Amino acid sequence: MRERNCSDTDNIEVEALLGLLLFAGVRRNNRLNAKDLFRTNGSSPEIFRLTMSWNRFYLLMRCLRFDEKDTRAERTAVDKLAPIRELLKKSCIPLLDKLESEYKLTVIGTIRKNKKELPKKFTEIRGRPEKSSLFGHRGNCSLVSYVPRKGKNVLLVSSMHDGAEINEVTCKPEMIMDYNITKGGVDTVDKMCETYNVARGTNRWPIAVFYNLMNVAGINTLVIYLQNNPNRKISRRIFLETLSYDLINSQLRRRTLNTSLPKTVKLRLAEICQLDGPEYSATSSNNKIGRCGYCSSKKKPKDTLQLCHLQQILLFGTCYYGMS
Repeated sequence: MRERNCSDTDNIEVEALLGLLLFAGVRRNNRLNAKDLFRTNGSSPEIFRLTMSWNRFYLLMRCLRFDEKDTRAERTAVDKLAPIRELLKKSCIPLLDKLESEYKLTVIGTIRKNKKELPKKFTEIRGRPEKSSLFGHRGNCSLVSYVPRKGKNVLLVSSMHDGAEINEVTCKPEMIMDYNITKGGVDTVDKMCETYNVARGTNRWPIAVFYNLMNVAGINTLVIYLQNNPNRKISRRIFLETLSYDLINSQLRRRTLNTSLPKTVKLRLAEICQLDGPEYSATSSNNKIGRCGYCSSKKKPKDTLQLCHLQQILLFGTCYYGMS
């Protein structure tokens, strides 16, 4: 990796990186070799090459981290989720508290029996009769252990329920009944995530978790948008594609100021960003009289020429349009 590709990054570039990942998911190119997305033979989307080089994309993906590497070994010894724990602490856990305190939204879901925080009475079902239930309460959370048949233990935690009600017909706890009514939403979200999946092949499990967070965030963003704009109708594909362009746009505008980029790239960037100005035009209105810099034919008389900003030479109109 060259030294010039290792410059410091910033929020604009990281947002552009996320936008490219999202765009690849929308176009269902997430399983395509990332290098193929930057091909110059016309087979790949141009937005990738316009946003950044392949070397820069590769470097950013390779360096993407969610914690301090120097202290990771110490933290991993007591927390297997240490490489991405800080990200989850900033989003998932505070979000649940905020949803409940400010919006009165509750949570209900299954929990695995291998969680060390669970009392042994809830995880050990030996000797318990079928269709028996055991309830536990702490603060605003309730826990239930239900045995539908011998050897089967269903564990649920809920912030919605605070009692120990049991359905008289099915002998199931009301907590289980309410969960069964709404659990189809989980399968629906999984299918939606798979439709426009941003996940790429990786050997780093924190990145795999981050991809899942991006998928869910894309769904949540659309839900919030439609809630705030009830009269707007927009497909999820169009919404995600627009979102990806919004994340990339600032990076594209900044690259138009990069003097080392080829003129053809800068002109395309200006066209996408809808920038106007003589520096973004292939031709100039300041026509001059002279000889063509392309055909260099002395036999042809001097005529009105057009300035091509791509080549920085004067051209006959026929030569200019012939080159384009």
